[in-house]
Amino acid sequence: MPELTNEGIPFVIAEDESNISNNWYEAYPLSNSFFSDPKPQNATTFADLCALAKAQSNWSINSKIETRYRSRKLNSQSISLLLSTTRLLQLTTGFNALINAAYIQLLLLDEKDDETVFWKVFLNYAERIKRRDFEKAEEETVKLFFRLTQKKP
Repeated sequence: MPELTNEGIPFVIAEDESNISNNWYEAYPLSNSFFSDPKPQNATTFADLCALAKAQSNWSINSKIETRYRSRKLNSQSISLLLSTTRLLQLTTGFNALINAAYIQLLLLDEKDDETVFWKVFLNYAERIKRRDFEKAEEETVKLFFRLTQKKP
């Protein structure tokens, strides 16, 4: 049984295959409400959506989803782990529903919100691997991340 912390229930999804991260895995937190009653209307975190993607194909959400991750800041380590996570999620029955949920997040978030970068990076990579455009998918997604996170005057 997962151990409950003040951050929620850790949900280890992917290991870092690139050796960029010192942590080697990402533990996105499952929300307490989703853990207690796992259904789309109780989803509030990225891990909740990942669990939904594993469990069912047809689901949707229409509320803001938290993208908290252990590092609390998007960086090359967290992006590497997000890409690993996305590669694993492409094999799930609800991967298309997860992509749709990500598009909804972009509609709900302010363009200046840091979480917007997370969803744009996720969508860029998810759409590329969905189209089987593997050749430059990772490289182009990492370039997008750096373009999006450059400080503007």
